Amino acid sequence: MKMAVLEYKVLGLGDWIKTTVSSRCAHLLAAEYKALGWPTKVDGKVLSTESA
Repeated sequence: MKMAVLEYKVLGLGDWIKTTVSSRCAHLLAAEYKALGWPTKVDGKVLSTESA
């Protein structure tokens, strides 16, 4: 199983929360957190805050 590092800040405040999960899970959670307006990274890459 391919793993990825997911990083995010709840409500954009405080320290980055960092966890290692499956790549699929990381991207699904990142999309959810991005929709909430939270800063999000997967494997160190910041996800765009623009609509696709």
